[in-house]
Amino acid sequence: MVEGRLTYSSSSCGGIELGRNDYDADEGRLTATIRWYYERPSDADCTADEVTRAYRATFPFDDGTPEAVAVTEDGNTGTFEETAS
Repeated sequence: MVEGRLTYSSSSCGGIELGRNDYDADEGRLTATIRWYYERPSDADCTADEVTRAYRATFPFDDGTPEAVAVTEDGNTGTFEETAS
């Protein structure tokens, strides 16, 4: 499980989603990207605010857990990388 907080634009038209995620069984390494998205509905105006929201991503494994996890958070305030083993 990966938890964090991400800041992004427009609380009414933005959100958080899981980007790519890869598991290399030979290296025992999970690599994931948590990113923000902006989607403006054709019939709505979007707010111009910034919001910080918590996220939790769970990755099931059939056999054990990864030896290392590398997560990239891609928000509109920048990109941050964190690795834990």
